[in-house]
Amino acid sequence: MLKIIKTIPLHVFLLPTFFILHNVNENYGLLDIEIVLKYWAYYMLLSLVLFVFTRMMYKSNLKAASLSTLLLIVFFFWGSFHDYIKSLSIPRFFTSYSFLLPLFFILFVTLFFAVKRTKYLTRTTFFLNLLLILIISLDVIQITGKAFSRTDINDLAAQNPPLPLKHEMIADSLKPDIFFIVFDEYASSLSLEKYFGFNNYALDSMLKSNGFYVAEKSKSNYNATSLSVSSTFNMQYYNKRYKKYQLLDAKEFQQGWHSLRQSYIPKFFKLNGYELKNFALDTAYGLAPPVFGKWAHRKIFFSHTLAGRLEKDILWNFNYVPAIETYNQNCHLKSISEAMVLKRNILPNFNLLINELERRSDTPRFVYAHFFIPHAPFTVDRRGNPLRNPDSESAYTEQILFVNTLIEQIVHSSVNNKENRSKVVIIEGDHGYRNNILFANEEEKAFMNLNSFYFSDGNYHSLYDSISPVNTFRVVLNNYFKQELPVLKDSMVLLKLTF
Repeated sequence: MLKIIKTIPLHVFLLPTFFILHNVNENYGLLDIEIVLKYWAYYMLLSLVLFVFTRMMYKSNLKAASLSTLLLIVFFFWGSFHDYIKSLSIPRFFTSYSFLLPLFFILFVTLFFAVKRTKYLTRTTFFLNLLLILIISLDVIQITGKAFSRTDINDLAAQNPPLPLKHEMIADSLKPDIFFIVFDEYASSLSLEKYFGFNNYALDSMLKSNGFYVAEKSKSNYNATSLSVSSTFNMQYYNKRYKKYQLLDAKEFQQGWHSLRQSYIPKFFKLNGYELKNFALDTAYGLAPPVFGKWAHRKIFFSHTLAGRLEKDILWNFNYVPAIETYNQNCHLKSISEAMVLKRNILPNFNLLINELERRSDTPRFVYAHFFIPHAPFTVDRRGNPLRNPDSESAYTEQILFVNTLIEQIVHSSVNNKENRSKVVIIEGDHGYRNNILFANEEEKAFMNLNSFYFSDGNYHSLYDSISPVNTFRVVLNNYFKQELPVLKDSMVLLKLTF
């Protein structure tokens, strides 16, 4: 074994294995194994191609592997290196690509000839092999420990004190059917009027005339879907301290979905004999929809590499080059086409929701529906026809008008179908209208959300005009399940998003 470590340059393939495994360790429980293996295969192929290419130049396995590994170190850890030097108090020029890329090219040429002149690389091979075997072993040990640990390190709610939920016996006939319906990025009428000059108060009037309570001054607690919905289902803010405008990275994004999967509300209703129905963005509570899951995996395994940073920081400057312009356009179209999968699921899932609203059941039900609209990409006009100009300023409000027709059907099915049990219907936007540029006087724009409630018993005494999603199920559980959960202060946590 020792002879193999000294003489065979395993390090050129151990390095990509370490890179993948270390990210799996850092993001344990948040990754899809198929996508992880795909990235591992990509990087093993990259290492092989690089090794073969340098082997053709050097005619030596040890020399080829040594240079390949040095180049791969730069490739895999460029992002971490670049972020670190940018954090130092040095002139900006020395952290710019115009300085660093020529510098690394000079270093590459120097290394190329240095390796070429070196006769013996056995000690270098042994050192690199042994180092990578040791750090891979450490990651394997840590991953194994996490696999057998009872602590869910990625459940944000698990870092909070346990909720003081009581186990109260409630007669089955007194348990209401509960429908929680989310229209992604649906802004409140106040927001639409203030920031779009658009009058949507007809929707509020329609809701009120049918017995709904509209929280006109509601604001979401987070401006990111995964954190907003998961905190709603966990009925609490997360103890993790987010700074204002803190970048929501891929790990935290995935943690939000994971926390939704582990959340209190589905577990609570299941323990209380409820039938759970899910017409959300995917088939399981908290499973990130493929378009978002792919984004998160790409951020983790590609975006911090040299290629990922060049694509993000530089490539857009060369749109005048036909090949690069085509590449950028294809990437944009691919992201839109993946998002369109969620759009195509809207009407089929909506019909399933309506069937549930109109169906009688001897068993109480908790139904969660989440529709990826009026969120971009903007695809339909107010009549549901293909939108002619999806980039126009009115594209968002056209989708608002289309969603209003869906909400009218929900209201009709909620109010006009008398059942053998009471009913709770909550229709909300998970956050307000969100764009990449928020001016200081527009911060609340990303939070001002639609928030409306229908309690068939008409008992709205616990609701108030500015109730935020984190208190939604606190009110429901207090009203119908004899809980005594205190209402939390309604607050906003503003994060910087890159998707």
